[in-house]
Amino acid sequence: MSTRRKSREIALQILFQADFNSQKKMTELLEFYKDNFDPNEKSLSYAEYLCNGIEHYKEEIDSKINQYSKNWKLDRMPLVDLCLMRMATFEILKNTELPAKVSIDESLEMAKIFSTQDSSKFINGILDSIMKEQA
Repeated sequence: MSTRRKSREIALQILFQADFNSQKKMTELLEFYKDNFDPNEKSLSYAEYLCNGIEHYKEEIDSKINQYSKNWKLDRMPLVDLCLMRMATFEILKNTELPAKVSIDESLEMAKIFSTQDSSKFINGILDSIMKEQA
């Protein structure tokens, strides 16, 4: 498994926890993860970048996802799918060093592992629209 994939998996866990337990701050969740799971430093570094970036730009990211999710409000989406879309949307909008297709492909692969069979189609449709808007 690549370092970035592991980073995204760590970020997915932390982002899920952040949405599930909104009373915890992102810094607390990151510290909890570090203290209890002893992650590889390189993987943790990118995971922190993702989590902190998503927290900082959450309103903008959610607005983009909402813009392209026809008939689906964010609070009705499966939480894993929403976290995956937030990660990819953050990378598409803010990480110009990484091709958008890579972010989308990673999200789709992770959706196949951590979410439902239909999730990858749903996620792909939204992320593809966001990517095309940015081009």
